[in-house]
Amino acid sequence: MAGQRIADWLYEVVAQDAQFQCGYCRCPQQVLPYRLEIEHLLPSSLGGADNRENLWLSCHRCKKLRSNRLKVTDPVTGEEVFIFNPRRHQWSEHFAWEQEGLLIVGLTACGRATAATLNLNERYHLSARAIWIFARAYPPD
Repeated sequence: MAGQRIADWLYEVVAQDAQFQCGYCRCPQQVLPYRLEIEHLLPSSLGGADNRENLWLSCHRCKKLRSNRLKVTDPVTGEEVFIFNPRRHQWSEHFAWEQEGLLIVGLTACGRATAATLNLNERYHLSARAIWIFARAYPPD
């Protein structure tokens, strides 16, 4: 049943699939003082299942801002588009690093809308990224 606690073994499988990083801001687990959270790509509130194909990792901030949204608005065109799905989409097709990994820039309508909705370049993300870049722990690619 959706919404129940994810089994530890399933968390580990999903974490490996996600390469131990947030599917959106790409924050690596190794730099966080908390465990990355399980994200339901089709939210539980909309009938999403607790199976591997519907799960990915997310940092707390990205998960909170994504909430149960499936579509978001592209700030350039004003069109509603599907939010980035880290299980189905390639990150590098929708986003790029700028300023040596400090900024995440959307390359497509999906990327722009996701970056804007999740506020991927707000000051707390930028402050943390600057430290992680200095420590050579970020960007992950």
